[in-house]
Amino acid sequence: MPDKEPSYSIAPTTDIVVIRDGVLGRMGSLMRWGLILYWSKDMKNLPPLHTIRCEAIPATPLARKAVRQQRCLIPASGFYGSQLKADGTKQFFYIRAKNGRPFSFAGIWASVINSKGEQINSCSIITIPNNSLKQTIQPRMPAILPSQEWGAWLNPKHQDGKALLAILKQYDPEQMEAWPILSTRDVAKIEG
Repeated sequence: MPDKEPSYSIAPTTDIVVIRDGVLGRMGSLMRWGLILYWSKDMKNLPPLHTIRCEAIPATPLARKAVRQQRCLIPASGFYGSQLKADGTKQFFYIRAKNGRPFSFAGIWASVINSKGEQINSCSIITIPNNSLKQTIQPRMPAILPSQEWGAWLNPKHQDGKALLAILKQYDPEQMEAWPILSTRDVAKIEG
């Protein structure tokens, strides 16, 4: 696995650890969070896609190809969500598994050569409609894959996009908990 310090505050465009299939089997690698589109060579023309809706994948050629050929797991201990309050301000939440164990998001990745000739590997987290716990917070959540589905998701021989997307189901809300926090910026301040 790549040497990367754990962090509670990871923002898009940060390098994150992903697990993917490689020439020698499964491997951990660092990738930029936010899928860089191949036609955005200078990475300034278009914002990277840090999430992609599961239901949008069949209509998106780059994502459709990545689901067939370039899937990854993105390990995490939790994630953030927000809820719009009646006064127009946002209440932020930290969401995690009740047992405190890490889990993995379903992701896709791509590789581009930037204008300097450097190869940049980037990834995106696939989102699905929320389970009942998160529905009260926001309408979408990362697709969390149960460990028994990791092999199927990473298996390069599985290239049926519809069958692969069918693996992405709502995580059991009884296995999750959400804590209110001040804001995601406060987490960044704590970490320094």
